[in-house]
Amino acid sequence: MSEEINTYIRELAPFKIEFVDENDNYHKLDSYIKAVEDDYLLISPPDNSGVSCNIQDNLEVNLIFPRNDGIFIAQCVVIGKELGNKPGIKLSFPHNTRVLERREYVRMPMKLRVEVNCYLDKSYIEKKAFYAVTKNISGSGIAFFHKQPLETYFDIVCKIYLNDENHKPVETRNDVVYSQKVKLRDEIYYLTALSFTSISEADSARIIKECFKYQINHKKIKNY
Repeated sequence: MSEEINTYIRELAPFKIEFVDENDNYHKLDSYIKAVEDDYLLISPPDNSGVSCNIQDNLEVNLIFPRNDGIFIAQCVVIGKELGNKPGIKLSFPHNTRVLERREYVRMPMKLRVEVNCYLDKSYIEKKAFYAVTKNISGSGIAFFHKQPLETYFDIVCKIYLNDENHKPVETRNDVVYSQKVKLRDEIYYLTALSFTSISEADSARIIKECFKYQINHKKIKNY
């Protein structure tokens, strides 16, 4: 392991483990490393409201370690259970790692249809509306290309259509982070990023779950 990984992969190091279980439920739970063996890591079964949570074998998981300036993410695979004097869950050594600075969520390049409604004042009567396709999405915001720059409005409400079993769109209120001019296929567009200022807990969980599943399916953590 690299020197940087050794900073985090050590006995008693606390972390959050992120995974989707066999029933397609997303989890992000507390755990810690019990032992670092020659060919595997042994972790404590993650805690779910005081109840130990078992994880099935061959599952891809993220270990999320805190840093002063962000988080360190390590991707591992569940390879079995350890019984006896030191019971726990056995994981492979990380096959992919990533440092994420000053951002709580990893952005994924998922192309999703989004309806953007820009309200001009507090009456919520006059608005500008258009559809776009996301360039990327995370639990904290989205980015997309549009032919016009997005200015600061009284309120910006988005409906994001995820590719999950729930056909109801995710609804968010948003602030403009930036709207930058870019050239795309010899045409001028504006790459616009929005941060979520209001989103329900259920809708946030849906986005985080879909981002995690996308990451696992593509086996990599990249900076998009």
